Amino acid sequence: MKRKLLLVLVMCLTMYSAMADSLWAALYKYQDLSLQGLSLTRFGAHPETLKAINDSGWIVGSYYDAAALVDRPYVWRPGLGRTGLPLGGNYQGYANGLNNAGKIVGEVYISLSTLMPHYPCVWTSPAANPTNLYVSDATKNSNAAGINDSGQIAGDMYSTGWSKVHGARWVNPADAPVDLGTLGVLGTSTGKSINNANQVAGTAMNTTNQDRACRWVPGHQFPQELMVPAVGHFSYGNAINNQGNVVGKADYTPGLGIGHAFYWDSQTEAAQDICPTDYESDPAGISDANEVVGYVLSMVYPAIKSQVFYWTPSAGQKDLNQMVVNLPAGVTLQTANAISRQGFVTGWDSQGHPYLLTPLPVSPGIDLLLLD
Repeated sequence: MKRKLLLVLVMCLTMYSAMADSLWAALYKYQDLSLQGLSLTRFGAHPETLKAINDSGWIVGSYYDAAALVDRPYVWRPGLGRTGLPLGGNYQGYANGLNNAGKIVGEVYISLSTLMPHYPCVWTSPAANPTNLYVSDATKNSNAAGINDSGQIAGDMYSTGWSKVHGARWVNPADAPVDLGTLGVLGTSTGKSINNANQVAGTAMNTTNQDRACRWVPGHQFPQELMVPAVGHFSYGNAINNQGNVVGKADYTPGLGIGHAFYWDSQTEAAQDICPTDYESDPAGISDANEVVGYVLSMVYPAIKSQVFYWTPSAGQKDLNQMVVNLPAGVTLQTANAISRQGFVTGWDSQGHPYLLTPLPVSPGIDLLLLD
């Protein structure tokens, strides 16, 4: 009997690993990172951030340096804890994204004041000083938001030639970036995420000054507006995966600013509301297996219930809490802030501690065998 169970287990694992978009949701192992060198403060005068995660479980964001009275960029690595990234003579900075090669992008400030110009930058390693990216006007704010595995960077830059902030893609830090353009002559745009095909997801303003979720494809002069369903006034592109699929948030209730998470399929060029029954939702990111994580607000009279969600095109929406095999008693996941290409997740739990979820690709069929 044990040999038969083992054979079924191996067959199920083989089938699962061969499926790019699983018919079943993955399971996760939980780790409290406050016990592993990532002590952060979510609330208060100086809230700290969890911005991005890669497939090695590295996490980047910012923390408050109480001794220096500044915000500092950091990287957390398994077994090494949190390391503050060098500022290279700048006063403060923020880390916004990283790739699987360990390169990190963000912004640095030349002054204690966050009103002063900040510059987009890249850290080529956790020990390296930041390298400023090319900007055409050093008196205006610019930003680096995402980086792909070949080192191309997405963000935005103010240009006197454009007279606006435009989405930008840097191929090399020292070279002028590619202008991602807008949907309107005088509009603005911003790049948020870039995949390994150098496609960028973000937001661009149209001719009626409304923000629209967009995808930029190399070789095309203008951004592609993503036609998401039931848009009221605005939509925003949050992240793109290596298949070119995009997730973001659309204003489904005109005038109220209430939005729903959407998933846009690059093959069909169609989008869907992925949390249609919830009051509000927002996706944090998307993996290469089309796994989406984020938060939802549900109207449960007389209260509003907040929880984290997991979604795939085939499995639909699930409560991320119910997918964690070792969540301690009394602890719940409060936010899902980022997901890596291969499905590692980070966010905040109900203790106010940062967490790491490591995917355990096991199907419900295997769960039943183990329970028997």
